[in-house]
Amino acid sequence: MSIARLPKPLQQAGFSVAALCPSEHYLAQTRFLQKHYSLPGNRHLWLPSLLYAIQSWSPELIIPADYGTTLYLQQLANDSGLLTPVSAPVRKLLKKSLGHAKYYDVLQNPRRLFDLSTMLNVQTPLTCLVTSRQQAFVMATQIGYPVVLKKGNGTLDGSNHVCRDEAELITAYESLTAADSADSGTLTDSVKKIFTNQNIPEMPALYLQQWHWGIPALHAFVALNGVKMAGITAVKECTHPQDTGIATVVRFMVHERMEENAEALVQKTGYSGFGCFDFTIEPRTGQAYLMDAHPYPSHISHLGGRMGHDLCAALFAKLTGPEKRPSLGHSSENIIALFPHELNRDIQSTYLQEYYHDIPWDDALLLQACPMSSSGLPAASPLPAMVSDE
Repeated sequence: MSIARLPKPLQQAGFSVAALCPSEHYLAQTRFLQKHYSLPGNRHLWLPSLLYAIQSWSPELIIPADYGTTLYLQQLANDSGLLTPVSAPVRKLLKKSLGHAKYYDVLQNPRRLFDLSTMLNVQTPLTCLVTSRQQAFVMATQIGYPVVLKKGNGTLDGSNHVCRDEAELITAYESLTAADSADSGTLTDSVKKIFTNQNIPEMPALYLQQWHWGIPALHAFVALNGVKMAGITAVKECTHPQDTGIATVVRFMVHERMEENAEALVQKTGYSGFGCFDFTIEPRTGQAYLMDAHPYPSHISHLGGRMGHDLCAALFAKLTGPEKRPSLGHSSENIIALFPHELNRDIQSTYLQEYYHDIPWDDALLLQACPMSSSGLPAASPLPAMVSDE
């Protein structure tokens, strides 16, 4: 339900917010939307629905909610394989929202991200493409255990596997390849079926990454045309599943090197929109190693104002000019239990009692629509939220 928390700070910043998503999705339930456009289940109606919403709402920006939506919008922006190409004004809006087309896949492709990071002197673990189980064994032996086996799609679904030996690598490989075989009918799969152009890049299935033991952290940010306007950094106090899962409790902090690395990557890729980088901090030296990139809002993006670095207000100020909006202030509490993720991790967690729990008490319908699941992740996946500063 992370994307459903973003309309509130967007509205507080000055935006009017509309969303295109299924009626049953969390995003459709929040009271902080000015307009909801229903997304039909038939994927062949997605483009007409999107174009109608754009024409009706005239958004200043489009914010993709997840990896599949990002991929979909990027292909529209590139005019890749559409039987009926979108208009030039729509492509212009998409490129403004997504950034430089040349680097669209860098933040979703671990190997390309590794190459770019190395060029920019951003510390990152050795990463390689894996096309077979035998290759995974060979590369793991060369890199040295433990290693991380991961999907190459920039998701936040906890699908990264830490493998400490060959037996764990076999289990992880079989699990991920079996999941890919069964992965039909998902948003990402449906996106690929919409486009007919053979030049659309197929995202390689799996990557093997050197494991760096340390403190997991993340940097959520907002940018426009390669300029990072604001960002927030947090350590993952708890994750679910453990080691590679989504953060359920975060401790906000300042890490200058991490912020500099994020700025360098954003600038080089010409990035626009909300995004997030995952890091691991080496405890002895404090060195931050880039682990992953996610070209869509993080599940902490809505908390920037609470920490004194309001991502939504920074975006509004950039789009509307030099006028300064009044600050909402910020909390002195830097540890936050994230809803509903920490409840799903441990319903008796002491973090829920001792620290701020980020429950949307002022959004009753959204709260009612959020039953807890064993994974802590919503099953549905929306198409983009759209925002306008009108």
